[in-house]
Amino acid sequence: GGFYCSNYTNTETSKTEYLAVTQFESVDARRAFPCFDEPHLKANFSITIVADSQYRTVLSNMPILNQTVDTNNAITITHFATTVKMSTYLVAFMVSKFDYVEASWKDEGQNSWDSRPAIRVYTTPDTVEQVHYAATYARDTIDTLQNYFKIPYPLPKLDLVAIPDFQAGAMENWGLITFRQTALMYSPDHSSTYDKQRVATVVAHELAHQWFGNLVTMEWWSDLWLNEGFATFMEAWVTQALSVGGRGGFVGADVHADADTTTSSWKMWTQFQVDEQRRALNLDELESSHAIHQEAATREEIDELFDPISYSKGAALLRMLHATTQFQPTWDEAIHTHLLAHRYTTASTDDLWKTMETVSNGVVKESMASSWTSQPGYPVVSFKRTNATHVQLQQQRYLLHPPSKPSFANGHWWIPFSYVTTGDVVEVEFDSNDVFVEYAPPSVLVANVGRSGYYRVRYSGEMLDTLLATLQQHGISEGIGATATSASLSDADYTGIIDDLFSYSSNDGDDTAIRDYLKFLPFVANTDSYIAWKTALGGAESIRRRLIDTPLALRWRRYVSSLLDGHVDKFTDASAYRRVGEAGGTAHVTALLRSLQLDYAVSYGNVKATHFALQCYTNATTVDGIGGVDGACGGSVPPDLQVATFASALNGGVGVTAEVYADFLNSYKVSQFPAERLRYLQALTKVDSDELINTTLALALSDDVRAQDMLGVVVRMARRSQRAKQLAWITMTSNFERVKERLSTHVGRLFSYLAEDVTTEQQLATAMKFIADHRADLHLTERSVARIVEVVGTNRRWVGRNQAAIDDFLSAQEATT
Repeated sequence: GGFYCSNYTNTETSKTEYLAVTQFESVDARRAFPCFDEPHLKANFSITIVADSQYRTVLSNMPILNQTVDTNNAITITHFATTVKMSTYLVAFMVSKFDYVEASWKDEGQNSWDSRPAIRVYTTPDTVEQVHYAATYARDTIDTLQNYFKIPYPLPKLDLVAIPDFQAGAMENWGLITFRQTALMYSPDHSSTYDKQRVATVVAHELAHQWFGNLVTMEWWSDLWLNEGFATFMEAWVTQALSVGGRGGFVGADVHADADTTTSSWKMWTQFQVDEQRRALNLDELESSHAIHQEAATREEIDELFDPISYSKGAALLRMLHATTQFQPTWDEAIHTHLLAHRYTTASTDDLWKTMETVSNGVVKESMASSWTSQPGYPVVSFKRTNATHVQLQQQRYLLHPPSKPSFANGHWWIPFSYVTTGDVVEVEFDSNDVFVEYAPPSVLVANVGRSGYYRVRYSGEMLDTLLATLQQHGISEGIGATATSASLSDADYTGIIDDLFSYSSNDGDDTAIRDYLKFLPFVANTDSYIAWKTALGGAESIRRRLIDTPLALRWRRYVSSLLDGHVDKFTDASAYRRVGEAGGTAHVTALLRSLQLDYAVSYGNVKATHFALQCYTNATTVDGIGGVDGACGGSVPPDLQVATFASALNGGVGVTAEVYADFLNSYKVSQFPAERLRYLQALTKVDSDELINTTLALALSDDVRAQDMLGVVVRMARRSQRAKQLAWITMTSNFERVKERLSTHVGRLFSYLAEDVTTEQQLATAMKFIADHRADLHLTERSVARIVEVVGTNRRWVGRNQAAIDDFLSAQEATT
């Protein structure tokens, strides 16, 4: 962080070009200039930059006031307009030779809250054609957010910049937002469907910060979630609105409606469930989790707050509250009032809840929401049969394992509990143990409908039996809350059930939960729901990694491969490769689904899928570039298929020689498309020989891989196999000085990921000794170290508890095939 130098290669001259750029969040502005570097100490900044005149693009938060060229000394002096009142961590400046694309505003009527800032996207001269999509999307996002907040974007310009070497994903500097190249560049011929969605969501996230974070800033880092939780919530809101409503979105409509009948829908709220919400739940079920509002004093404690609790749990809480009966009628007005009351100043969590209570005339009470921000963890809701027709709701803090101290089990929440039996969804306030729900088998009860609530549900055995019978009879339907209008389970509800059951397989004292999970898992084979498959395959991969040292590992891979058998033919349908948006093309979420399924099918050794992917690769790399599988892969591999196709080529299908590896390495080095480059780099982690594993690990340490990409390469390689994990640990620990040099303050994250994947007592002891010996260099807090021990212990207990049940299940499956 601070004011640093980056570089890139000019593809026309093959010369190395340099740029200087800032990254100040959280506490690095002080490294660039003397300042009171705390978020609540806002100021107006007048910035002047003196630079070599060859660097024609000089940017800061505000527009240029004037420039003076000193021809004798070949320098240019640039004076910028004084900023609005803002925090030091949002100050930014850059000196480069970048070019830009400017978004055009359409000639149409303006509301009083509309501003039309000049929107430019800057990048290296040879990649300008790749930022047109980001420029247009930024314009439409600003339009949508202004319409929603009814507060204009306050600066006269907005620059977005693609930085070649940028450790953060993106940074919301006011008026000068910086991004990794992969988060800002899109090429129709070289970017996948996921790449396009990533550009959209990251741009939406950073632009939402221009209000939540910049206009109104958290008072101190302990309330970081007010910045990041709101930006994460709004990124889903904006992206979904623009996917179905065009520019301006569905302002004032139900932001949680995925509009599943609209083929253009990106279904961002169901994606939110399996991405943001699940990411938060998986961290928040550990004893080492922390409250959303968490005190922090040191740099390490502040940096630790940039985690799924602040981002994903914060967003999940907002989603739950917004969908709640008490909050919904006055939500928009409360947000507007909060932003107006605190603009150009700071706000705390208490300020937000007090505003909501005031605007709702006391219908919303501060205590409703504060129970979610003031304590760590979340509840699990269970049912106690009280008589033949009713069950009583019960809640307690959910932990992934029995608490090490009784106090860790403490916690009580105000829960907007939703359920459906027949007819409409019912919502009840649950903040005590005297709530009763009418339920009697064989009727079906689905709780936490659409998975909008941030809590888990523990069904009784009789309830699970009725849900299982429903699946057997009616299957899975797509759409939030489909249970309210049909006999089938919605994909959101099915996903919630299997995610909960898989989590309970770590929590329970016996193997009942994993046996229940394995009863529900096979139904995914009969659906084309992206979120159902993503959840099921994510759970399958967690099981594979836990079984990696056991005889069950290969059998489990074969079973997961068999789940995909019925879908492989869909990969070979030529229409599956038509681009999203083209006539007859694939729907956005279907494209995501096919890419995901093929990737896992190849990774898990599905013979038919691997043959297809390998044939696709072979046809695409022939001299004449014609042929292809159903005409899909002639000349080049479609971006949506590249992960799986490249993996098939390096997976042993063509005999992985040094020459094949070198071809991929060369393709990585010469590609001018950042997301495509990452896919080539990812392919180099799909090797199994010691020689090539070590080659990939050495590559990660070299300057051929940017520091921002190193961590991902090493972790992917380590998770490939038990042998790869051993070699990764040896390589990274024996080259620790180089790792520190490359990753700086992020070095601890790498060793945390590697340590959390160990499976034996000896491996854990070795990892913890290394961490203890290098604690200061790793920048790990006590909480981070405790998390490693907790995760490893949970995984090891899981294997001992559940191996027999998985063996029984696989034996039964093998007996029928």
